[in-house]
Amino acid sequence: FAMYFGELIEERGLFVLKEPAKLLNFPRAIPIEKNWSPFSSGNRLYVIYSDQPRVILEVDMHTGYCQEVTRTMSQWHWNLGEIRGGTPAYLVNDTFLTFFHSCFPANTSKGRAYVMGAYTFDKEPPFSIRTMTSRPLGDLTDYTQDNAPKVVFPGGLVVQDHWIHVAWGKADKRIFITTFHRDKLFSSMTPCFF
Repeated sequence: FAMYFGELIEERGLFVLKEPAKLLNFPRAIPIEKNWSPFSSGNRLYVIYSDQPRVILEVDMHTGYCQEVTRTMSQWHWNLGEIRGGTPAYLVNDTFLTFFHSCFPANTSKGRAYVMGAYTFDKEPPFSIRTMTSRPLGDLTDYTQDNAPKVVFPGGLVVQDHWIHVAWGKADKRIFITTFHRDKLFSSMTPCFF
């Protein structure tokens, strides 16, 4: 229940760790950590530790020590529970894009439901959130059909020209890839005010 990082290299057609993974050490971490979303800016590695409050950590690549570099309160209109991590953030159109999950109490086997959304944020500190989706992403069937526990959880993204491919899990059993047209996704987001 902790976060680690490591450098992958290719060796005889396989991706392997160059050296043993390092523990990400944040003195204020809670006992179970799993939702940090990484991104790099200016040749530095950062992680989004939380979104309410919005806490960004800078990672020391040699030691794994994480230092808080910004803490802000975000104001957005998302009424489907606490926003948590998801995909690494990727620079698109001069702004970072990340897909997140949130969960809220629901009548499911887990006692809560999980949905997926997205937001953009500035590429410079304090990495303020600028726009976000106003409702869960995907089709209604993603959240209902063959999804008794009501879990949709983003894991990774690939940007290819005008397309954004998002890998996500459904019902803790399956993995899917959904493709969004970049411009349509960005135009569907609403501004966040601070």
